[in-house]
Amino acid sequence: MGKVSVGLEVGTDSIKAVELVHRRRGYKLRKLARVKTPLANANSNMQEVIAEAIKGLFDKYKISTKQVISGVGGDSVIIRKIKTPLMTEKELKGAIRWEAEEYIPYPIDQVSLGFYILKEELLPREEKKMSVILVGVKKEVINTHLQILQRAGISPQVIDVNPLALFNIYELSNPGEMDGIALVEIGHSTTTIILLNKGNPFLIRSINIGGSQLTQAIVKELNVNYTAAEEMKRRYGLLSLSEGEVDEKKIKVDQIIKKSIADLVEEIARSFEYYSSQTEGAKVKKIVLSGGTSSLKNMDNFLASELGLPVGIFNPFDNIVYNSRAFKPEYLAQEGPIFSIAVGLALRG
Repeated sequence: MGKVSVGLEVGTDSIKAVELVHRRRGYKLRKLARVKTPLANANSNMQEVIAEAIKGLFDKYKISTKQVISGVGGDSVIIRKIKTPLMTEKELKGAIRWEAEEYIPYPIDQVSLGFYILKEELLPREEKKMSVILVGVKKEVINTHLQILQRAGISPQVIDVNPLALFNIYELSNPGEMDGIALVEIGHSTTTIILLNKGNPFLIRSINIGGSQLTQAIVKELNVNYTAAEEMKRRYGLLSLSEGEVDEKKIKVDQIIKKSIADLVEEIARSFEYYSSQTEGAKVKKIVLSGGTSSLKNMDNFLASELGLPVGIFNPFDNIVYNSRAFKPEYLAQEGPIFSIAVGLALRG
């Protein structure tokens, strides 16, 4: 058996873990686990509560704690594609702090920096420049994340960033579709947009709109509790044009979701316009959805209609081997979008 790695995503709605075996010719799924992220209350230490949930998940599924790659995301992560003078990786390590000051909106001494050189993108018209993916994460966010994991008995091998993990698993699954693609991960509280150009991330954005905002809107409009609103959102989703007679509540939920998601649609469209303006008129050709909210009924059809582009639902297990007796293909197809980031983290090995 090859090397084993575990991708761990600690989300605001659920904690996901994926255990992969790294084989000579690819990857094999060994374990898949998920648990709801505990809710805070006045008498609880939130770090301790989440740590106990992670520990319980690893114990229940007998997941290895030795080869864990975890990730951070949201507003705390700044990812920019920048141009720097042509230099070696060693030289860039020494210079990245100064290069980053223009792009990071926090004091540099409060940020952990990383980078990835896009060697194949040496700019022909500016021979002394190169393209680099710059990553900055606030140190306090990394420290808090590490404290939670350590309380759970985990010393991670790597702390990655969630958007790049999503890019990595998409690249593995769709190596032939890497240009003009929009990866849109709609999570519980945040949506991540990654626009691909000529095989690399061109733009990565994090927007503070997700599934929880849709649920809260239903709570407010229909005067129900959060649990009931979440159930309505999942049961009804969005109406399709082909549906016949529907009850009044379903129509109301459809209207609330569409109204609540309008700002997100506008931000996605704005990102596409920016992409086109910065790539000599290149167009986004296709949207690929992931994240828990992507599985809402007719979400793909609604976004296709609003944005005028084909929309697909991402299955991160398409190019990963698995035992069909242990993991039902229909389950992986349905739940796959929720595990996309955790699978991408596990690829780091």
